[in-house]
Amino acid sequence: VIVPFAFKWLDLHGTESAGAAARVVDLPGLAMLAAATVAAALLLGRTRSPNAWVIGPLAATALITGAGVTLSALPVWAINAGQVLIGTALGTKFRPGFFSRAPRTMGVVFCSALAALAASALFGAALGALVDVDAPTMMLATSPGGVAEMSLTARVLHLGVPVVTTFHVARMVTLVMVGGAIYRGLARRLGWPHDGRPVPLR
Repeated sequence: VIVPFAFKWLDLHGTESAGAAARVVDLPGLAMLAAATVAAALLLGRTRSPNAWVIGPLAATALITGAGVTLSALPVWAINAGQVLIGTALGTKFRPGFFSRAPRTMGVVFCSALAALAASALFGAALGALVDVDAPTMMLATSPGGVAEMSLTARVLHLGVPVVTTFHVARMVTLVMVGGAIYRGLARRLGWPHDGRPVPLR
């Protein structure tokens, strides 16, 4: 919520185009793309990999794109519908009274989010200077946020969409693949339950 508005308000933008991504919806190509991503998700799901329906399609599209194959663009209505469904899925996890029942938790979350934004902005600006990439692109690439939201922001503001997308995909894949293992290791060391039961508050 904060990052896109902050970038627009601060007039942080670039001059890059969205790149050579497909812009035309080709129905046979779209069908092949859908088949490839579903097959990748099902294949990864058989390995009991966490979040196979996200990692599998990402891996499939990365391989297809990396090979220089352009099958089809996604229809605009599909992109918009996906954003609405993601928001709905997240929103339904919160009951109406959650925010009033947990003001201290919300305060801590808000402060930690602001701290993460500040830290990532400083890190992104420093990294941009180090690798000779414009600071707004690297700040957006390292900011806490979803892949779709940050990539769309980069596209609208003409920043480095490939850089931003790559950073956020790498971060998400790393968190999904190793986050659970790290938690289980810490839980064993600290004596917390690590079999799906709630962690006791102390």
